[in-house]
Amino acid sequence: MEVIKTELDAVLMIKPHKFEDHRGEYIEIYNEQIYKEQKINVAFVQDDISVSSKDVLRGIHGDKETWKLISCLLGSFY
Repeated sequence: MEVIKTELDAVLMIKPHKFEDHRGEYIEIYNEQIYKEQKINVAFVQDDISVSSKDVLRGIHGDKETWKLISCLLGSFY
């Protein structure tokens, strides 16, 4: 897993490693031990998936006390 600081304060880009073999692909999105090693000390208690229709721009909201683990499975972030 590669952890990259962004221009946004307190926002990190976490690029997981992709493992491929003859069966397909495997990507580990979250691993508590790796996050701790990278000094990302957060406890995730809920994980959701949202699927948007074509041409939908979805916003991300929260507060300073809420951590977000966001993954883009298809498409792109803007």
